[in-house]
Amino acid sequence: MLFWIGLALMLSVPLIGVFGALTFHVRVVRRYVPLLTRIFQEKPLFIVPRGQAGSDEERVTFGTPDGL
Repeated sequence: MLFWIGLALMLSVPLIGVFGALTFHVRVVRRYVPLLTRIFQEKPLFIVPRGQAGSDEERVTFGTPDGL
């Protein structure tokens, strides 16, 4: 009988740790996943246009003292 009590006490510590870790994981997922999905689904405030210049732009050059 003493063996089974010792075995139960030895196994209870890891089981409590696993249960605590799972509880923490579920709470974090429930709290932050909706926020993250909303952040990644929204469009950015400032969209930087990239690619070819439009037809109304003009090329500008700046001279440097060393001729570059």
